[in-house]
Amino acid sequence: MPSPVAEIQTSRQFVLAYVLRYKNRWLLGFLFVLLTNVWQVGTPWVLRYAIEYLEYQMGGLSSVRLPNWLLRWASMFSLPHFLMLVALISVAVAAIHGLFRYLMRNILIGLSREIEYRIRNDYFNHLQTLPALFYQQAKTGDLMARATNDIEAVRTMMGPGVMYMMNTITLSLFSLTMLMTLSPRVTAWSLLPMPVVAVIVRHQVKKINGLFKNIQAQYSSITAKVQENLSGMRVLKSYVQEAHEIADFKQLNREYIHRNMKLVRVRAGLWSTIDFLLGLTILTCLYLSGREVMQGRLTIGGMVAFMAYLSMLAWPIISLGWVLNMWQEGMASCERILSIMKEKNNIDDDENTDWSITSLKGQVEFDHLTFQYPGTTVPVLSDITLTIRQGMTLAIVGHTGAGKSTLASLLPRLYDVPPGSCKIDGHDLRRIPLQLLRRHIGFVTQETMLFSDTLAENITFGVDQAPQAAFQDAVRISQLNKDLDQFPDGWNTLVGERGLTLSGGQKQRVAISRAILRDPKILILDDSLSAVDTYTEEAIWNELEQVRRGRTTILISHRISTVHDADLIIVLENGHIVEQGRHEQLLAVQGAYYQLYQRQLLEQSLEEI
Repeated sequence: MPSPVAEIQTSRQFVLAYVLRYKNRWLLGFLFVLLTNVWQVGTPWVLRYAIEYLEYQMGGLSSVRLPNWLLRWASMFSLPHFLMLVALISVAVAAIHGLFRYLMRNILIGLSREIEYRIRNDYFNHLQTLPALFYQQAKTGDLMARATNDIEAVRTMMGPGVMYMMNTITLSLFSLTMLMTLSPRVTAWSLLPMPVVAVIVRHQVKKINGLFKNIQAQYSSITAKVQENLSGMRVLKSYVQEAHEIADFKQLNREYIHRNMKLVRVRAGLWSTIDFLLGLTILTCLYLSGREVMQGRLTIGGMVAFMAYLSMLAWPIISLGWVLNMWQEGMASCERILSIMKEKNNIDDDENTDWSITSLKGQVEFDHLTFQYPGTTVPVLSDITLTIRQGMTLAIVGHTGAGKSTLASLLPRLYDVPPGSCKIDGHDLRRIPLQLLRRHIGFVTQETMLFSDTLAENITFGVDQAPQAAFQDAVRISQLNKDLDQFPDGWNTLVGERGLTLSGGQKQRVAISRAILRDPKILILDDSLSAVDTYTEEAIWNELEQVRRGRTTILISHRISTVHDADLIIVLENGHIVEQGRHEQLLAVQGAYYQLYQRQLLEQSLEEI
């Protein structure tokens, strides 16, 4: 499921990748931009001729200064009727202009929403492909900020940003053409401040781009802090750390405001400078066009039209800084989104995948497996050689950090192993189609992850149209059915975010039910009953006895009572297998397993006192 922009290297290529998907709609939108501005520049021209004809009727203007078509047409009406007709024409022009503006905005802004939808989908889809290591290093809040704030900035750039940029260009060209037609001399003098504006805008836009990147980075930090705080609220309250968290958040929030205020000052300076230069331009125009009228080179109607066109030209000049700022913010957000889209998924099907493998039975072999996490040099597992026959139950014990969970997480290829070091049914793990591999593995991890949905949806997660009988078997085996009367809406009870409304033991049993319902060939239970009482644990193992028949089961636990019935027990220390055998054999050796067993017997005796 590769991202459609995975090979793109620059922000400009990123933008073009989405623009070109809708090129026909873009062209239609640009057509309406042109039509909108054509009709907008028409109104002052109508006003000019109306005033000039009025001057002529009042004896202030020679008929030589008026076009013949105007004289012939206007003479057909009395002066009041002529003025009424001009007013109606102006209303018609304004109405048509308004219609085209509506169509322009509807097409271009609507298009930006469609692009926003596409980008957010592509971004989310790409996140689903990234390996577990990426999520160990990334901050959830930062990823969320890119999915919301940054994508919105890109949408604003590709919607209003594009629309206003095209509008600015076309309106500037049309207005400038009309100004040159009326008086090239006044136009030239009026536009003298424009190069100064261009230099100032170019300089300030670069500064705005850098400031906006800093703001977005700080926004990501705030989002990550809030997400972390809400997820760990129980721990925070238990350790009375509310005041500390408030102080930390206040500092992050203050820095966010500080960075925004820097941007506000830069923007304010840019706008103030443009306003001053624009005011200077209007004053210059008023003085020069007035002299042109006095010297007979420009009519009063022409002067009014000139001022109207200069006002039209003023908006593109004023909006130029705003539009460029919008583009800079959008491009900065593009870079942040693209940095995630460029992340590669190193664990996926490739040219070495054997597509002839269509099913698995569950025999697992580790052959001199040595593994270290990417980016590190210290092995977590060293020279692991082990065969787990189909239908066999393997138990893994050892101290915290010995590598137990790491070994289990290699089977579903959450991390990749060296070629040939791990096989299932004789097939190199890396050659088995990834989805096929993971469909045949039921993995209950140490950290139980439940979704903000109903109990039933969490249990059937990943299973389409689970049979009711299989569902009932799964909850019976996990002993979750015995808690049914505690759930107000039965299996339709909402569990809250991350299963907040459930106890630790209930969450673990939901996860076990989910794994069993998949009917996997390989079942991995990673310390999955640590929050369950001894009585319930024994009942679950009794029910699992039948489930384990015919399927490979891997148990990871600190409790000897959990693993003593396993077909094979291995003891891990610092990534090495130091002992292996059945429960009685390992006790007879009186090694690491024996010491762990004796320590747990002592702890149990102390608890009974």
